[in-house]
Amino acid sequence: MTTERRWMKPMLAEAAALKVRMPWERGLRRDAMITRRETTTLGARAVALIADVAVQEAALMQQITMRRAV
Repeated sequence: MTTERRWMKPMLAEAAALKVRMPWERGLRRDAMITRRETTTLGARAVALIADVAVQEAALMQQITMRRAV
């Protein structure tokens, strides 16, 4: 014969009725947010890199033009 604990049934019922989502339960939503944040960050980095390359290219072209003029 097994012993039945009186506190177990109310605790299980309370746990089943719980509406608050715990951090470890937010899996897909949290992953989507992290992916979106990283994508935005990567996109901003890519735009900054492209702009930086364009500035460097313009500076290089200016140097080449000045050397030819001399």
